[in-house]
Amino acid sequence: MSKKSRIALIIAFIALSLLVVTVGLYVSDALPQKVSYSITSFVSRLTGGRHSQTEPEIHTDEFIPTVNVDPSVGVSSLLPEKVVGVTLGLNTDVKMTASDSYAALYNEALIYYNDFKNYTVNTVFLKPDLEGRFENLKDAYGNAVDALRVYLSLAETDGLFRILIADRDLIVEEKGSLKLERLKFYLSNYAFNGVVFSCPDVSPEEYLSLFTQFSSTLRSLYGHELQIGACLDARQSAAFSNENITALLSDAALNFVEIEASSLRSSVNPFNIALSRWNAAAAYFRHIRIVCGHRNDLVLSGAYEWSNPTEIVDEMQALWDHEFINGSVFHSAETLLKNRSSMSLALSRFVFDGELPDLQITKINLYPEQSRVHFVGASASGHKMTLNGFSAGSGGEFNLIRDLYPGENPFRFESCGKTLSCNIYQVTPDLGNRYGYSDAVSPYVDNGLGTALMARIINDDTETLGAPNEKNTYHADNSTLPKETLDYVVNMDLTEAGFLRYQLKSGATVYGVNCELLSGAYVMPKNRVIVNSVNDVSPTSTDIIFDTDWFVPIRVVCSPQAYHFGYDSYSYNIDSFTAQYVDVYFHYSEFYNSAALSFGPTSPFSRSELYATGEDTIILRLYLKKTGQFYGFDIRRTDDKKLVLSFKKHSDGLLAGKTVMLDPGHGGLYMTGTALTNNTVAEKTVTLAIASKAKGMLEALGAKVIMTRVMDMSLTLEERTALLSKYNPDIFVSIHCDGTENVSDAGTHTFYFRPYSMPLAYSINAALSTIYKTYIYKPTDTNYPKIDKNIKFYPFFVTRLDQCPSVLVETGFMTNPDEGLILTQENTQYWLAQGITNGIQNYFAANY
Repeated sequence: MSKKSRIALIIAFIALSLLVVTVGLYVSDALPQKVSYSITSFVSRLTGGRHSQTEPEIHTDEFIPTVNVDPSVGVSSLLPEKVVGVTLGLNTDVKMTASDSYAALYNEALIYYNDFKNYTVNTVFLKPDLEGRFENLKDAYGNAVDALRVYLSLAETDGLFRILIADRDLIVEEKGSLKLERLKFYLSNYAFNGVVFSCPDVSPEEYLSLFTQFSSTLRSLYGHELQIGACLDARQSAAFSNENITALLSDAALNFVEIEASSLRSSVNPFNIALSRWNAAAAYFRHIRIVCGHRNDLVLSGAYEWSNPTEIVDEMQALWDHEFINGSVFHSAETLLKNRSSMSLALSRFVFDGELPDLQITKINLYPEQSRVHFVGASASGHKMTLNGFSAGSGGEFNLIRDLYPGENPFRFESCGKTLSCNIYQVTPDLGNRYGYSDAVSPYVDNGLGTALMARIINDDTETLGAPNEKNTYHADNSTLPKETLDYVVNMDLTEAGFLRYQLKSGATVYGVNCELLSGAYVMPKNRVIVNSVNDVSPTSTDIIFDTDWFVPIRVVCSPQAYHFGYDSYSYNIDSFTAQYVDVYFHYSEFYNSAALSFGPTSPFSRSELYATGEDTIILRLYLKKTGQFYGFDIRRTDDKKLVLSFKKHSDGLLAGKTVMLDPGHGGLYMTGTALTNNTVAEKTVTLAIASKAKGMLEALGAKVIMTRVMDMSLTLEERTALLSKYNPDIFVSIHCDGTENVSDAGTHTFYFRPYSMPLAYSINAALSTIYKTYIYKPTDTNYPKIDKNIKFYPFFVTRLDQCPSVLVETGFMTNPDEGLILTQENTQYWLAQGITNGIQNYFAANY
């Protein structure tokens, strides 16, 4: 070949290359996404235009490039920690069409994105143009413009996370199978960071089946750079059972869930109920982001449930009660733009510097003579506060004076999802007697002793507390109070959690939710206490029945008993239960018959004495037959207004015939707990398995066993302890598995609160430690020296019981890789159940 020919060939090759590059710039969508998007962005920066890509007819997977979304393009591939998102549909929110100029479309997009900045939006959910509205859109130079690329490019420029909305318009479902060709086309050729599956009007089971296909297919194609989410509308969210929710959140490919809720006043899946369910789930599945979808597009749409103009603001305030919800998504961009003032207030919660201050009531001044009450406090500045549903200011410090009317006066303060409430009863002479007290001693009838602020206990088994703001708020020597107990209020305060508390003259403190304040109540005369009878026939209790003028505060204390500092700096740890007698304190009282009480052979008491403290308080001292042999008590009011002190007794040392209540910890979707480090087995499963095996062993020894749950069901702490009153067991044992951030922590320990629960805790802990050392671990195992973590005082809800010895057993650490795996094995669960059974049997043998 001649030199001239070679030169011509080189020139021709260069010309052809330039032609290929030029064509490539206009049909760059055939390239892999990283190259295609980079070239398009480069040309766009030069010309100011966008180069479109026509969506081809796609019939088979072979035409679909399956390149992953490159995490180096745009923002991080991880969904923002706190999502502030907005949906933007090119066919619904974008008003410009192909007949308008490219400049008009671009300016509309700029308006939207500039508006997003007002709300600190960090995520945009985009729905492509599936109707071909922009097929013929061209820029000023005649170049084809891709509207989706315009919106995606601006989102990338603003650093927004970009999620593709995959609904029925984009994916096709035929006979339970999904056709994902069009979806894969968009994910492979556009710079999306994530995709959300939306398939309304199908049952939960169908949804789960379809989503499994969806998530597994996309994860296999695009790896973990693509964030995969699920969207449930209001009716779907309501239809999802606990099992459905668990199944969805257990999907290995799932990264986030958007839950749409109805309005706060809706009869179908109202906002607060829906969010509470999913908030509880989010607390357990911490690795999955759960965000709330707000239907601001429906506000003022004409439907009653959406007729409140401040609906979205109220929803945002209510979100303060749902700490595990990871953000909000607003539907849609157009509505967000229109409702600017309302939405700015709603979204201000996301840009507040630090936590919003709690709603606080720092002082309540009562003026019964003027029939007025004065509230002093503060709420979140710039956020609406309501009192009994009516606006009471826009936040900050407040001084509110309200009239009191004869009878009940409920007050309910609400701000940013926080609520404080109290009920004040204004006593006036014309109201007369209210609760059937004799006229001489009613707080509603003038007793000639003046007036005072009083509290009436409105709930049975109302817990009493120690002094405010101290470590030992829960005192081991405190007692619960029965309904209708009356006491004088000397001070009121607010806990850090926002609960009102009343300090009483008797020395106890109670939560305001358990009380009714009596403003202008009449001071009560000294209470006369008369021993009516002693019922010692029952094999389970010794009952002392009293006649009283009114229900004074009563406290039951086991003495003498030495305490010391211990676990977590609590000062009510004990080395042994050493009580020789039980003191019953009657405040504001005097006894009218002081004859010594007589007790039967099976009673825990031998004799009684009366003591006066010189402070209008009488002590009834009941001597124990054996040191440390005491098993709990109950204070109750009978229908005929008698006071009954019921003391549990163990007539023999046998397990046979005793009632044991077993409480498998956690359960259901709503209850939190620990799990294996890979989250494959949850604590609730292990505790139920151990408790079920222990039940069979105890019953084989003649015990009656009550289980607080027998399946994976949700049970609140209050419901668990309420079963105590219903079944009156001899002991209560709550079974748990432990967990900490330190994966080397191992072993078993048992917690108690009441001093008379300590012997049961000691017996079970010793038996479990023996089981571990004999049947589970070998002396050469790393965890062997850590087995016995001893017994500890701790005020768990389920241990703060009066009625019987109650303990919480931590059988082992789920978070320890070795011990966690051992706990899931049936053989280990059998031996742990045997250890609990042995401990219970040993306890009864040693304590009667």
